[in-house]
Amino acid sequence: MKNDKNVFVGKVSSPHGIKGWVKVISYTDPLENILSYKEWFIINEEGMKPFSIEDFRIQGKRIIVKLDGIQDRNSAEDLKNKEILVSRIDLPKLEKNTYYWNDLLDLPVLDKKGKQIGKVDSLFETGSNDVLVIVNENKERFLVPFIMEEVIRKVDLVKEFISIDWPEIE
Repeated sequence: MKNDKNVFVGKVSSPHGIKGWVKVISYTDPLENILSYKEWFIINEEGMKPFSIEDFRIQGKRIIVKLDGIQDRNSAEDLKNKEILVSRIDLPKLEKNTYYWNDLLDLPVLDKKGKQIGKVDSLFETGSNDVLVIVNENKERFLVPFIMEEVIRKVDLVKEFISIDWPEIE
């Protein structure tokens, strides 16, 4: 299993106002879940720096955050376009057959005969189910619905592979 200590959960997009507030793009679902983590890490020129949330506002689909230690627009500007990470141990435990997308990226995908057909490049949501985007060695892209026990036969995070049964790829 990928044992990254930290997981990307969002990104600082830009400063907001003159008092050190920043606009945040959340990768969590629902969006406001990013606010539930007690400590954020943001990578800058000096390395990874921890921040705690001092205050926040939700304005529609936009999240505005005041981080501890960021007192003015110049300090907020330094965080522009920086990724937000949280510690993996702070992530909630998942139910059986549910996975963090981060853990599925780059995993080899095997057909029902055990032959590798590509790797997971990305995932996206649809109304009914998530979809794996698989890219093979020829850079061809395949879209496979992430439906456990129907299409997705097995996800093994320890041995690092996903087994599928999807006739459109064979």
